[in-house]
Amino acid sequence: MPDLPRPTSATPGADIRALAGLRHDMRTLLNAILGYAALWLEDIPRHVDPHLAESLAQIQTLGQKILEQVNELLADSRLADSRYTALLGERLRAELGVMVRDASAKAGELSAACGPGSEQLADDLRKIEAAGHRLENMLANVDGIAPAYAGAARLTPRKTHSRAAQAERGRVLVVDDNEVNRDLLSRRLERDGYVVDLAENGAEALAAIENRSYDLLLLDIMMPVMNGYETLDRIRSDARWSDLPVIMISSLDEMDGVIRCIEMGAEDYLPKPFDPVLLRARAGACVERKRLRGERAARERAEQQRLRQDLEMAARVQRRLLPESIPHIEGLDLAGSCDPMREVGGDYFDFLPLDECHLGLVAADVAGKGLPAALVMAALVASLRSQAHRCEGRAAPLAEALNAQMHAWTDTGKFVTLFYGCLELPSRRLRYVNAGHNLPLLARARARKAVAIGDAGGPVLGVLPGARYEEGVLDLDKGDVLVAYTDGVTEAFNARDEDFGEKRLAAAVLRHRDKSAAGIEEAITAEVREWRGEAPQSDDVTLVVLKVV
Repeated sequence: MPDLPRPTSATPGADIRALAGLRHDMRTLLNAILGYAALWLEDIPRHVDPHLAESLAQIQTLGQKILEQVNELLADSRLADSRYTALLGERLRAELGVMVRDASAKAGELSAACGPGSEQLADDLRKIEAAGHRLENMLANVDGIAPAYAGAARLTPRKTHSRAAQAERGRVLVVDDNEVNRDLLSRRLERDGYVVDLAENGAEALAAIENRSYDLLLLDIMMPVMNGYETLDRIRSDARWSDLPVIMISSLDEMDGVIRCIEMGAEDYLPKPFDPVLLRARAGACVERKRLRGERAARERAEQQRLRQDLEMAARVQRRLLPESIPHIEGLDLAGSCDPMREVGGDYFDFLPLDECHLGLVAADVAGKGLPAALVMAALVASLRSQAHRCEGRAAPLAEALNAQMHAWTDTGKFVTLFYGCLELPSRRLRYVNAGHNLPLLARARARKAVAIGDAGGPVLGVLPGARYEEGVLDLDKGDVLVAYTDGVTEAFNARDEDFGEKRLAAAVLRHRDKSAAGIEEAITAEVREWRGEAPQSDDVTLVVLKVV
């Protein structure tokens, strides 16, 4: 802060907020005395002689004693007493005056005694001396401090919500309006192996992080142009900087400020004058947590990439399990499609030319979604294709064999619904079995409605190992259309949570029955998609169309 003019008269009962500002600035100056003395004391064995070391230690001791007295004499609990603050100037000068003068004088003497090669030491000692003179001036003018400090410590952070910061070792940005603080922090951090950039206020800090990636931000609270609260708020409101860890550094020690900074997303908090050991520990902890988080995030990204690759491969394999081409059979028009909700799904359809006189027709749905359902579906396909040829055109024995195998191969709770029909091509007679599946729809050539068929059968596959299945028989005529489907069609929900339903599907089958099998499948699929609109797909969607021509 600028030197204050000496008042013409005492100002008893100085404003508490103004005196909190005085305490802030005195601590900032003491940070210079303690910080520079500590820096050189650590380098004494390599740079200076024992006499100089002793003098620096005396300066450090004086600075520590002054700080203890500042904390005690300017404690909030005392500043609330107007009788106490009326005589505060006298108390401060009596308790601190001699120690401040001694620290400043010793620094001046040591600076003058520095010879060639000790220019950096001499410069730092002059900074200690200047800080002492500033403290002396504050003590001399403390009686008129309230007007000069009006508005001090009034900065109130805006409450905000933010995500927790993340960190890793690397480049650090130090943001502080005080040149001494920036210098001390940067030199401390550089000794610990960090690359350090500097900014004088929040606006400069925002410009810096716009143009460069940082691994840690040390941010002062009380600054001109843009204070620390405003800067932290801007950082935490921008998704680009969500992983930038921030440690707040301030001479203010009010718990409300500390709590607010943490609520706003600061990683940690350090008081000034800062303890070098505490600074090293907290900065190190931040970057180590960031490093570990970064490693974990990298592992998760790699695992997600492997999972995506596995799913892509599974999807390719599953697509090959579906019919690569639709059989061309005289007198029949066939079509089918499967649109999985995820990369892979549990729906399955197929056309199986069993021999010259028989064609198998399949629509199935595995309970569940995603990769587990796809694995069960793959087992079903392998079993069905091997068993269908052995059942000599009979549907019920096939269902019983599949049921036994599904029960043996799958866990409890996993089951399959299945509609299977075996069509005798010469007679157009369909023998079918329905194992808990949606009932297919049949639109007769001359009928005015599409009706559900296929109620003959038994329970879902894989639950009851000894279950028996009933076989149904259906004779088809020219112009008849049979549509088998999975529940992803009828249970397609729109934004109002209304399902497409069996009635709409039946109406669509009747409305489009004069089209080709592919045209019917495409038209129904389009209607389902239009019905769903912007709502997410909730299940796999599979359609199988058989038309007698």
